Amino acid sequence: MGYFFVAIKSWRIGSTLSTNPYPKAWNGSTWTIWNEFLCYIIIVIIVSLIIKYKKIYIPLMAFLWLGLSFLSSHLPEVIKTSGNSLIDVKLFVPLFAVFMAGSLLYTLKKYLRFNLFGGIVSLIVAYLIITSFPNFGYQYAAPFILFVVFVIANKIPSPKWIKKNDLSYGVYLVAFPIQQLIAFALLKMGISIPFIVFGVLASILSIIVASLSCKYIELPSLNKVKGNNLTKQERIDEIPAMPTETVGATYRRSSRI
Repeated sequence: MGYFFVAIKSWRIGSTLSTNPYPKAWNGSTWTIWNEFLCYIIIVIIVSLIIKYKKIYIPLMAFLWLGLSFLSSHLPEVIKTSGNSLIDVKLFVPLFAVFMAGSLLYTLKKYLRFNLFGGIVSLIVAYLIITSFPNFGYQYAAPFILFVVFVIANKIPSPKWIKKNDLSYGVYLVAFPIQQLIAFALLKMGISIPFIVFGVLASILSIIVASLSCKYIELPSLNKVKGNNLTKQERIDEIPAMPTETVGATYRRSSRI
């Protein structure tokens, strides 16, 4: 059922992109949605099956990461043996390998120190792996790349506004179509701009649109879901306590339930 709601079946809108430098899709980034959905479903099933055997978490995650990385290095053979039309093996297997690398790193986080030295070593290891195996090396290098990302995240403080307003998903959704729109408009007007200017303009517009999406769509939706999932007792506990007596007056605490 999820396939019909999150899988992208049509990438174009007629011939509207025929003059664009990239005419294949209005939003090419969304190819990951269905594949990510599958990754989350599979990891939930795996964890639910081994929840009583926490000692095998790390070996299992490592095995899956290495196994999927190996399959990624033999994609032509894997594609030939796969006949499931619901999964595009060429896209799913490499993505799932990286997903499992992230799961492995998350499982190991209490044993790791995300310091500068570790980040430099991980960066060197990732570089050597990717340059040695350019076609599939990033799957094997994924944990080391993610380690570098975590080091950067720990060393560079995030502004309070960013901590409260996560724009990552909004930018992911809107950046690609905004770039296509800019390219489409520039071609129609016969204007040419340097690539760096194009990148800055697309980034600014993407952040603005993602901010509006976060404020008026994502956060209200999340708050609504969280509110609906609260139990009756949790809702009562959230109501601030009011004084039962004051000078010359008595108040009754009213409930919003």
